[in-house]
Amino acid sequence: MDIREIDVPEAKGKLFIGRFPISGEGDFSTLLERESYGVAVMLATKDELESVPALHALWQEGTVAAKQYWLNTPNLSIPDDERGLGEALSGAVEALKKGDQVLVICPTGIGRSGTFGVCLLVMLGVDQLEAAIRLADAAAGPESGIQESLVEAVVRYAATRI
Repeated sequence: MDIREIDVPEAKGKLFIGRFPISGEGDFSTLLERESYGVAVMLATKDELESVPALHALWQEGTVAAKQYWLNTPNLSIPDDERGLGEALSGAVEALKKGDQVLVICPTGIGRSGTFGVCLLVMLGVDQLEAAIRLADAAAGPESGIQESLVEAVVRYAATRI
């Protein structure tokens, strides 16, 4: 399971972006246990999550993080639950501010996780371009027009909260 740390000096906590484990990577529950996550956000379809039985079992048990958010998100798309997205962003922002570690994962650890990561940094007050650069440095970020549109919408929303 590939997990990369994203620089977030605006908060006390740490942000990690990752992808699903692939066959032959060994016991990925050990990788999850190395860190104690306050919040985990899963951006995947039910079929994608169920395709990795061990990860699915950990998720169902609630052992990935103290607070878990699963957002049904098809490849190259955005979560289909706007309220759930807002709750996950708010929960992750609060966790980072209080010093918790946050894990954001999707099957590849690129587009869906990267889009959420950019949105999360924007909600923390990071400039959109700087947020995109930080995620790009970790080989993650929006991969489609609809993902870019979500980032733009979050930028507009964050601007009203200042």
